[in-house]
Amino acid sequence: MRTVMEVLMPLGAAAVYTADTGGIAVAAAVCFDFGDTRYYAHAASDADAGRRLGAAAPLAWRMILDARDMGMRRFDFWGVAPGDPQHPWAGLTQFKMSFGGELVERGGTWDVPARPLRHRLYRVVAALRA
Repeated sequence: MRTVMEVLMPLGAAAVYTADTGGIAVAAAVCFDFGDTRYYAHAASDADAGRRLGAAAPLAWRMILDARDMGMRRFDFWGVAPGDPQHPWAGLTQFKMSFGGELVERGGTWDVPARPLRHRLYRVVAALRA
């Protein structure tokens, strides 16, 4: 993520949005811009204050409104979980779908490791930690 931001932010193709209360950040989100689309890439919220204050929704709306003001035509929330209400990401999906819009199905995203041996080692270590 650091490299992505180091490359895209100076080009004006990425931004970090924060929501704060009393000078303390309670939520943050990263977006990428490409063509006429803004992509909601990553977000985090303080488990207590961020959720209690409902900071994520106004933060996303600010990203959407800014994109519109910049002349962008689409805002892509970048993925939802399958229709299973028991899926671990069902809550995130519900949040994204609450903004309206349309569900567009694509082939998904794929990782193509630049260093296959390192990637395999990473996967083995991650599996051992699980």
